Amino acid sequence: MERLLCKLFGHKWRYNFSILPNKCICSRCKRKMQLDLYLLEWNHVDLFENETRSDKELINKWVK
Repeated sequence: MERLLCKLFGHKWRYNFSILPNKCICSRCKRKMQLDLYLLEWNHVDLFENETRSDKELINKWVK
């Protein structure tokens, strides 16, 4: 249900600009997207590689 509402009202993406803006997470449905820097294409991923922070930390500490 939460994902459906997120799609209806629009995702609220938060981005990681610490090194490269290659990761983002939706603060509503916690969907993660990662940029393939070779293809310059965004892909849905279940987990971020080498990420130790929880989804809650990512959502609260990343920028809009």
